Amino acid sequence: HPLDQQDPSITDLLFGETTMEFYQGLFGTRPAHFDFTWFRTKGTGHGSDVHCDVVYMGRGSKKLLTMWTPLGDIDPRMGGLTILEGSHRRSDLLAGYLDRDVDEYCTNREDASAYATGVKGWNGSLSKNPLAIQNKFQARWLTSPEFRMGDALIFGMTMVHGSLDNQTELIRLSVDNRYQPADEPIDPRWVGEKVIGHSPPAKVGVIC
Repeated sequence: HPLDQQDPSITDLLFGETTMEFYQGLFGTRPAHFDFTWFRTKGTGHGSDVHCDVVYMGRGSKKLLTMWTPLGDIDPRMGGLTILEGSHRRSDLLAGYLDRDVDEYCTNREDASAYATGVKGWNGSLSKNPLAIQNKFQARWLTSPEFRMGDALIFGMTMVHGSLDNQTELIRLSVDNRYQPADEPIDPRWVGEKVIGHSPPAKVGVIC
């Protein structure tokens, strides 16, 4: 099955010699990757909300990188990934957002138990309005005229990004994983034989 976490073609693409040697050179040390792989199957409709990845996986290395890879050719009408130019250098415009964690909840709220069990939660969205974010940052949304199978888009945890609408009847397939220096702390939610992800064991209560 092409969307099997252990499919040899996927594991070779993401964790094979070519990819890991690239990250070895980039980090200057042995790389590590998450054990969980994100598969994206996007049919006709709106793209994802604008966000930064740090709110989903920020409990480890600050050098963590995302690599997004299309599993087929993607033309402009099918959409693809878009990033906000220079947004990773504008933490001043992301005050209060970059320090958040989708799995943290306020223990002093009346509905704390609902957040602790995952009944309620925050989805990590920065905005549902890409134009408003563009105006706030005075920056351009960047994408590619066409993504081709074999392409890779790599960016850090504080890069504002999202996916574009799929205006076709085709399903857009892509995959993404995370890479970092192996000698730095790694977010425990995404490693191990049984990854906990954003399930209740990942929830952390704090006083707000």
